[in-house]
Amino acid sequence: MTASTQSNEDSGSPEKKEKVKKPKGPIRVEALGTILVIAVLMGLYGKFFFDSHLKKGMEWTATYVHGAEVNISNIKTSVFGGSFKLRGLQVTDKKNPKNNMVKIGQMNFGFLWDALLRAKFVVSEASILDIEIQSPREKPGHIVPQDEYEKESKALSKLEESVLEQSKEELQGNALGDVAEVLGGADPKDQIKNIQGELKAEKKMKELEAGLKGKEDEWKKRIDGLDHKEQLDRVTNKAKSIKFDKKKPWKSLKEYKAVAKEAKSVFKEYQGLSSDLKNDVKTYSSAMGNIDDLIKEDMDDIQKRFKIPNLDFQDFSKALFGRLFQEKVKDIYKYLEIAKEYMPPKKTENKSGLVPKRRGEGKNYKFTVKNGYPLFWIKEGRISSKSGASEFSGDLDGKIIDITSDPVFLGRPAVVTLRGDFPKLQINRIRAKAVLDHTKEIPVQTLNARVDSFPVAGRSLSQSEKVKFAIKDAKAGANLNAVVTGKDVNINLSNTFKSVVYDIDAKNKVVKETLTNVVNGIPQFEVRARAKGTWEKLDWGISSSLGKQLADGVKGQVKAKVDEAKNKARKLIDDKIGPKKAELTKKFDELKNKMSNLLKSKEKEVTSAKDTAVSSAAGGEKASSPKGAVKQKAKEKVKDLFKKFKF
Repeated sequence: MTASTQSNEDSGSPEKKEKVKKPKGPIRVEALGTILVIAVLMGLYGKFFFDSHLKKGMEWTATYVHGAEVNISNIKTSVFGGSFKLRGLQVTDKKNPKNNMVKIGQMNFGFLWDALLRAKFVVSEASILDIEIQSPREKPGHIVPQDEYEKESKALSKLEESVLEQSKEELQGNALGDVAEVLGGADPKDQIKNIQGELKAEKKMKELEAGLKGKEDEWKKRIDGLDHKEQLDRVTNKAKSIKFDKKKPWKSLKEYKAVAKEAKSVFKEYQGLSSDLKNDVKTYSSAMGNIDDLIKEDMDDIQKRFKIPNLDFQDFSKALFGRLFQEKVKDIYKYLEIAKEYMPPKKTENKSGLVPKRRGEGKNYKFTVKNGYPLFWIKEGRISSKSGASEFSGDLDGKIIDITSDPVFLGRPAVVTLRGDFPKLQINRIRAKAVLDHTKEIPVQTLNARVDSFPVAGRSLSQSEKVKFAIKDAKAGANLNAVVTGKDVNINLSNTFKSVVYDIDAKNKVVKETLTNVVNGIPQFEVRARAKGTWEKLDWGISSSLGKQLADGVKGQVKAKVDEAKNKARKLIDDKIGPKKAELTKKFDELKNKMSNLLKSKEKEVTSAKDTAVSSAAGGEKASSPKGAVKQKAKEKVKDLFKKFKF
């Protein structure tokens, strides 16, 4: 009974009711539900949304890198299949938005599974197929407005501008438009009204004339202020008043010496002020002399205003082909810098953030594992296309080797090669090779491309309100060589044009006939262009047989008119400035002579007073004069004194 009661009491105590907790195993059963929900959501996102979001993101980025609309038909990714497929890539031609610059039928990438498990993307096989150029679009592509491009692609815009702003006036001139102004009978006299009061020489002369009266008063006042004669007279009287002390002759001599020193000091002060005044007159005289230099500058400015050409064939070549070459150099710079951003060299100074990103997009960080894989690596890819697909497709064959996000880790340069033809478009023998060696501290990027033959149609070379000059039809060839070593750039381009048909139009009949007659004898020509230096400061060189022949042909017919226009411009300047210059020069010469005579008179006066003062203080009078006798006696006494003390 007692035992039973005790047992019941023990079982009823709180301490006895607590259950012993079992230790948890490695599997958290209660978390499986959450993990399952997340996995299902990620699977659904990957299945229904990931590809479309990736497609939109790639289209947006590519559009703002290229500057015109880029479209992708669809993207298909497979995690389990380790594949990425892109179909229907279309890149709008910025110069002709109705066409594609390039269209790629499909791009296939197969990834290594062991790399994917490490969150690395290593492409074991890749192919780019069915390439077309200048194929028509269903609707014209959107060209990104310049202000929008500068906003979204700020870094790229500045990079491009750094090239296009170099030698802008020289390379984007309008030589034929200038010739048209002359041949069309443009008269400088009709335009002189627009430059009234704008001539530099005229403006300077007005300033000098306004200041001349003030200078006259200033210089006269300063000359009158050179009143050192009175001071020197006082010094002379002071010297004459010294009493010779026979007992202390050295004291008297000391006083004489002090007076002579004072006289020289007063004269030195006068000389300093006189020199300042002479320099001021000299400076004003130099300003007068600069008027001729300003007249020359005005002459050059007026030639530009009147569209008077210098008839230099180099100007013709740069004006005709400079802008086209600059555009090519700009594109090379842009895409090489983008390559350096995605494939950074060992010690890079590239401009970060060149490729625009949408707001809220994150930043990727890479952590390379020794003996592992880089984050992204295309080991080898194939470029292939057959011309039978459409009239815009070509027979192309090429390779892409070692494109990687970490070239230093991989230790091998990226290489892209391409060769082939677009027979239906009459584009023959394309050869291209790009080597991007970013494995060292100083990256080396080389690009060699050649096209033996391609058609040219509707290429404008010079466009202005008064004259149009274009290549209507031609057969051309091109050879491009570019080497960029660190900051050093060397780009060379040569073009040949054959069977050229020109398109010339002008408002003035004489202009049209002149240019037509000249180019009829130029059925073919060659262009050579060079850009060397650094991207920020390139030395541009452009020459062409067309530019030389065109200038030579035009020169004979327009030289007389050019000379006539220059003479008219010179006469206008002489008529406008000549009389004023002569009048101002006359006034200045009169003032200068007047001031010079006053200064000479004052200088003669003061010099005479100085000589008298110094002579009085140094015993310069004749020994027969009373003062001379005293000083002579003083000298003798001093000599006797020196002998006595055996000096």
